[in-house]
Amino acid sequence: MTRDVTTRATALLVAAMLAMVGLLGGCRDDKPSATPGAAAGLTLSGVPSGKYRVANVGEAAPGQPWMRSLAPSFAVEPSGALAQPATVTVALSKSPATDEVVLIGTREKEADPWTYVPARLAADGKTASVEVEHFSFFTAVLVALRELADVFVDQFGEALTGGLGQSIKKPTCADSKAALAGGYAVSASSKSDAVYWCLGLESGKRVLKLVNHRRYPMLVSHPKLAVLRQKPASASLAKLPTLSRAVSGSGSVVASGDEIVYAAELPAGTRTSVATQADGFGQSLAALETGVTTLVEILTLVKPGKKDAVDVMKDVLRVKDCAAPLGSLKDAKAGDYLVDCLQEGGLEAIVGRTWAPVFAKLLAFGKVVAFLQGEVNVLVDSTLSHDRLAVSIGRASTAMTRDDLLTAPVPALRGNPAGNLVDGKLPNPTGSGSVTLERSGGAAAAIGDVTGDDAADAAAVISFTAGAGGLDQTVYLYSKATGKVVRLGEYDLVAVDPGAHASVRGMTIASGQIQLSWSTWAAATGTRRWQAELDWDGTVLVARSQREVSVGAEAAAVGNAFLDALTNGDRATAARLASPAALAEFDRFLAGNPGDRWFKGGSPCTASGEPPECEILLGLGRDQAEGYALIFRLVFGVDSAGNVRVDEAIPGGDAG
Repeated sequence: MTRDVTTRATALLVAAMLAMVGLLGGCRDDKPSATPGAAAGLTLSGVPSGKYRVANVGEAAPGQPWMRSLAPSFAVEPSGALAQPATVTVALSKSPATDEVVLIGTREKEADPWTYVPARLAADGKTASVEVEHFSFFTAVLVALRELADVFVDQFGEALTGGLGQSIKKPTCADSKAALAGGYAVSASSKSDAVYWCLGLESGKRVLKLVNHRRYPMLVSHPKLAVLRQKPASASLAKLPTLSRAVSGSGSVVASGDEIVYAAELPAGTRTSVATQADGFGQSLAALETGVTTLVEILTLVKPGKKDAVDVMKDVLRVKDCAAPLGSLKDAKAGDYLVDCLQEGGLEAIVGRTWAPVFAKLLAFGKVVAFLQGEVNVLVDSTLSHDRLAVSIGRASTAMTRDDLLTAPVPALRGNPAGNLVDGKLPNPTGSGSVTLERSGGAAAAIGDVTGDDAADAAAVISFTAGAGGLDQTVYLYSKATGKVVRLGEYDLVAVDPGAHASVRGMTIASGQIQLSWSTWAAATGTRRWQAELDWDGTVLVARSQREVSVGAEAAAVGNAFLDALTNGDRATAARLASPAALAEFDRFLAGNPGDRWFKGGSPCTASGEPPECEILLGLGRDQAEGYALIFRLVFGVDSAGNVRVDEAIPGGDAG
């Protein structure tokens, strides 16, 4: 129904409620009082005889279209305040039925609107009385409960389902586009206008703002997001102790028109949401606020001085029957909760003690009972289901992983086109060419923060060939700061040895640097070893302390590691550190002496010379005490991958 119709209906409900106090809930006088001052149809008692005059001033049009006149308008003169309360009794043109109520109307001036109060009905149902503290104009009206029930049901439905778009402003957020940088994204689960929202920046930090666009309060969950502020705080229900105890730390009660602001900075790779809740708590709270609003608006039609619905809600939620169940309403029916809450204490908090009996009879009327216990549950559930809205905010992971590199972009290399890898390989190389991500060994990708944004970057070795002319490698730096894998820079491994081929031997990321070792090989220069630390300067990779590494510097360490492996029986390590030919020399001695093993017999290897070499002493026997000593000369070189190894093992005879 339209707002005007609803307003009229609301007024009808109030008037009916008032009449109901007199006819259904009020007392009936067995012995009517004397009437010192009187006119046909109205008598006064409790005032000096002859001091006041009563005049019938004609038919009185009821203040609302759903009222029926039971008496003309009477004027009591002189008007004004009384020294003590008096009783006005009005004769009724008909006795009310059991489902009808009588209200007495008063007004100061004949042109003023009527204000109605509940009447006390005589035992015979022919007169109705009220106690007054001043004289003015009086009349009596009749309201049927069935009409009040229609008004309540229609008004409740409109209050619950109607939006407040015409008076609720949308929130405003600064720098909304900038707030989406860094991999942020925000979206809503539906087009519902139950909540207005926006994402923006405040003091360089992301905030998410929500405004409740409904007439009833909403319960909003916000896991992972802290509440920065909620306004207007003075009108908000969120700070009520009753609700604070009932709502967990990840929930907020947002009153109609309230704006709530959440801190929306997220760690990379996380996602969360704020969502209106349609559980028992949210439904019951919405139903209660709607019921309060409906009853207050109806009361306003017959009693000047409108109450603020939020203030009334605060009073209602101090009533035990309304507050106690809130903490356990996960599966409760909103209508059942409303029936329990709107008993004597709850009604008095809403409409006052005078009017509570009237509204109690209305709420006990058959149609209203059926509505509260049945249709309200469906109405609230369907309304809040429609109003379910989740605003999701997420930040894409900005940490590079090895899996990200499997689809990384690569430039055109050695005649192969630029493109994205598929499972670590370029899917469309030229001819017999190839472009491949190195995934194992010393050239495997290194993960760590190089760009200084606290998110892991990736240093990757890409091998490429045209199918002829050999295989080359280049180091690339990748980042995902924007949520998408981007190639930031590269390092040319053969810039130190033009014309050579390069092979990465080891790569790690530590302290913000790529620590790199590699070898180059050319027919003219042979194998050369290199090391460097690579920094990101914001634009390119810069090599720090780039240097060539002498084989001799590593030879002693390799030689001693080889001796350890040999004497400990670690065949795999020994084979990795020596050429097959060198290892065969030691195997030859063991084959000729079954059951014997090697023992360390002298000083460690101290390599020198070019190529570097060292002399060692080894014991051979079943145990070290009974064995004999042999001299070997180890000669070091570099394998095809640039690794220093024992190239030759030359026996030097028995040490005696």
